[in-house]
Amino acid sequence: IVEELGMDIGQLFGQHQHFFIGKRHQMYHGSKHILYAFAPEAVGLFSRDAAVIAAGAGMTRYLSPLYIFLVVRDVLLGYLRGYGRSRMPMILSLIGMVVIRQIFLAVATARSGSLNIIYASFPLGWGAAMLLLLIYAAIVLKKMWREAESEGRAAGGEAQSA
Repeated sequence: IVEELGMDIGQLFGQHQHFFIGKRHQMYHGSKHILYAFAPEAVGLFSRDAAVIAAGAGMTRYLSPLYIFLVVRDVLLGYLRGYGRSRMPMILSLIGMVVIRQIFLAVATARSGSLNIIYASFPLGWGAAMLLLLIYAAIVLKKMWREAESEGRAAGGEAQSA
């Protein structure tokens, strides 16, 4: 859903139309609070073991406020795909969510065997991918604006000479 939203935004901006995403932002915040409040019940759907439910609820409550990084990453992926860019966003997402996360896990778990290290690796990967995609999106948009400006100048020059 989130990636489709991003693709819709990219396509709409690609057509120079305006789009407001406030409702999707509200949907994220609402679901985050529900997930946080009902974490034990949600984990209980998959296991009846009290220790598993406690660990799963703890992880869910730790991660749910940080899902915003994943949401923004997904919107950026869809946004860039809407502009017809897919290969580089995929590579950047893999670098952030796999490479950086695995390096962090290799270094951090060697120093501490805490389960919190594993919990922290998820938002770290989401955030790293989000930052890489933000940088790439800024570069792509800057390039596209420059191209649009030069096309506009060329079209304006043709209109004046006619």
